[in-house]
Amino acid sequence: MSAPAPLVPPPHRLILGLAYLLFAAAGAASILWRVQSVAHATLPWQALAWSGFFALGGLLSTWGALTDRWLGELVGLPMLITVFAFYSVVALASGRLTSVAGGCFLAGVAVFLHARWRQVWSIRRMAMPHPHPGG
Repeated sequence: MSAPAPLVPPPHRLILGLAYLLFAAAGAASILWRVQSVAHATLPWQALAWSGFFALGGLLSTWGALTDRWLGELVGLPMLITVFAFYSVVALASGRLTSVAGGCFLAGVAVFLHARWRQVWSIRRMAMPHPHPGG
């Protein structure tokens, strides 16, 4: 009996894994060197939580993509969505016209990540056994 086909073809998993790893690296860098726009818009612990979500969400999603385990992305993607959505609001609320493009871009990344999360959620639903009616 052969092994089941991967849920995401290997080249796609590598591309997703690289993207998520870059997010994790950005999160680690933001822990070491504070992102000023986030630091100015939040309390210190909130800025650290934002950076932690960025790093941990990226690592969990990387693990999920590279190992073809839906759980990594299912847990990691909401963290990344939160990071990008929050950062887009910070950029858009800054009052600077030059931040509008960046805020829209970051909101777009959050929407793309949400679309990926919905795909992963669908895969999870298909993978989980469904109880039979009546027992």
